[in-house]
Amino acid sequence: MTPKPLSSRPLDLLYVVFFVLHLIITLTIDILPLWPASAQTLPVIKDVYNALKSVSYDYMTKSKDPFALASWGLVQHEWEFYFMKIFLYMELYACCHLFSMLRVLIDCVG
Repeated sequence: MTPKPLSSRPLDLLYVVFFVLHLIITLTIDILPLWPASAQTLPVIKDVYNALKSVSYDYMTKSKDPFALASWGLVQHEWEFYFMKIFLYMELYACCHLFSMLRVLIDCVG
């Protein structure tokens, strides 16, 4: 049986769009505080990192989101938000699985 194209499977297409958006946001905004220092100093990546960091700081300045502030260590009582660091590592781990889920959804036989 040949696989149906993704365009003929609307629910799978919705899942793919959701996972792609989630993956982009996770890699660019959510786990930004976990980027290694060595990656932050590479010529091209440094510019990308600084641009994403400015977007993140702009969001934190306007929203005063305590969870975003905690992930950067910008809260008064950091111990109240230790779970955020754990959550960031869980997000990083989940990114690995998002790639495989996308592959399965795209190749799935309807």
